[in-house]
Amino acid sequence: MFNQNGNTGYVLKPSYMQEGGTSNIPKGYDLSGESAPVVADYTVSVLAAHGLTTEAGKSIRKAKAVIRVDGCDADATKLKGKSSRVKKGVVSWDSASLQFSMRRPETAVVTIEVLDVGLFTSKVTAYYGFNLGAANEGKHEVQMWRTDSTAAKGMTITVEISKETKTTESSESEEEGQAEEAVGAEVPSTSSASSATGPDMA
Repeated sequence: MFNQNGNTGYVLKPSYMQEGGTSNIPKGYDLSGESAPVVADYTVSVLAAHGLTTEAGKSIRKAKAVIRVDGCDADATKLKGKSSRVKKGVVSWDSASLQFSMRRPETAVVTIEVLDVGLFTSKVTAYYGFNLGAANEGKHEVQMWRTDSTAAKGMTITVEISKETKTTESSESEEEGQAEEAVGAEVPSTSSASSATGPDMA
């Protein structure tokens, strides 16, 4: 989780919680996020996992990836991928990809769980989590963790993250205004331009 967060041991709190706790929440701030604008679209894909074993160290025949996003109410979402056969501890998925829109990525945590799929039940064998607001785009092969928060030795997961930032209406209007100002700027007349360049050209 923390190698996605500048190699630090902490995830930065939202600005309104950094001093004074929740007493600093601005008046009218929507904690649910329902009224907040969408700032970015994300795609998180789980491509493969290596070295998969049960917590008892036994081999796994089938595995499923679950992607969960926790944050404000408006951003919460979840995907359960299809199970795939594990071969020599390696599994790849072509359907474990979650696309979602985010209002407050700085408060969102993405958790990826790998489930050991049995005949009647499925059990989480390892997981990986990261703060979405601090995540870097691209492919990452990262260490997985057991449910008791110990490192799952030899177990890694390959995750791909992509992001498309949304342009807000206010910034669009500002850009349009700047463009109009540029078009409407005064252009020196031909006579004044020639008089200014005349001596240099003589």
